[in-house]
Amino acid sequence: MEKIVKIIACDSRYTEESYSFLPAYDDVKGAYLTGQHIDVSNHDTLQNLTVDEMTGKVTPNAQKLERFPYIINPLNIIKIKNGDTLNVTKAPDGSYINHRDIAVLNMLRFNSWLIAKDHSSVIPRKHKFYLKDDEHEATVRLSKSDMSYEAEKYVREELPEPSYTDLAVVLKYKIKGFDFDKDKTNKVILKDKLLSVCRNEPEKILEFKADVFKDDLFVLKLASYDIIRQRGTDFFDGKKCIGTSIDEVKKYIKQEQNHEDVSKWGKQLVDIEKPEVVLADPEKEERKKAMFDELVNYSFEELKRYAGQKRYPKVDVDPLDKDGLLKYIINKVK
Repeated sequence: MEKIVKIIACDSRYTEESYSFLPAYDDVKGAYLTGQHIDVSNHDTLQNLTVDEMTGKVTPNAQKLERFPYIINPLNIIKIKNGDTLNVTKAPDGSYINHRDIAVLNMLRFNSWLIAKDHSSVIPRKHKFYLKDDEHEATVRLSKSDMSYEAEKYVREELPEPSYTDLAVVLKYKIKGFDFDKDKTNKVILKDKLLSVCRNEPEKILEFKADVFKDDLFVLKLASYDIIRQRGTDFFDGKKCIGTSIDEVKKYIKQEQNHEDVSKWGKQLVDIEKPEVVLADPEKEERKKAMFDELVNYSFEELKRYAGQKRYPKVDVDPLDKDGLLKYIINKVK
């Protein structure tokens, strides 16, 4: 099947006029960014073309000519125009049919100052064009849709409700505009906010699931309970600055000389988050048992009259069956 990538102007000046340019030169790499260049930091490119080979001063060997049947000369002006198409179809053996077009496409991808990889990546006043690749964009959409499904399934079915707050604490730090106050946001609103993130930035939810933010969460929870204090991007233990970013605090935590501080913080956090233990009241349990023994043989109507005599709210009584009403009355015992 034929695969076409289209060049679309996102700068109104170039919707009709062509744009002439040369591939960017990278001083660090010492190479023109043609996609056929050598990048010493990438071992896979070390057998690519030298500048002399690109410009025709030196003839590439047979192996290089086989890899690069069309060579882009970075000193020759390249013109692109709104609506230009690049045929990047592959033959049955996996090779490209149009060597010139795939070479130009690879070169454009290395010149991100000029052209964005897709419409969603366009930066106004920076990019003049973007690449429209329907297959690529469909793949990205499907991938995000799958991620959204997995993220929502995790929040709805796998994440315990008490952990919603932990996730929200991380998202507040990781996502600009995510609004959350652990003391004011109720569970319904919080769940709605989390599901919204599942749809828009599912990768953050899945990173949390994979424990990517485990260390971040510890630091952020310390800050949320004021065990350590956060001022802007700085973190303090009392008056001592322990980091100007969350990454610096994580480094502080891992240093052996700070073990005593970290142990103290961890104990404080455990004490704060320790679930409240409600001690049984033996006398109250005895009163409940006596009430049950007294009422267990009452009919439903008799139980309703009893509830009425006690002035229990009628709205709470009417929908109940006999067993439910008996349990309701017993639970009213003080």
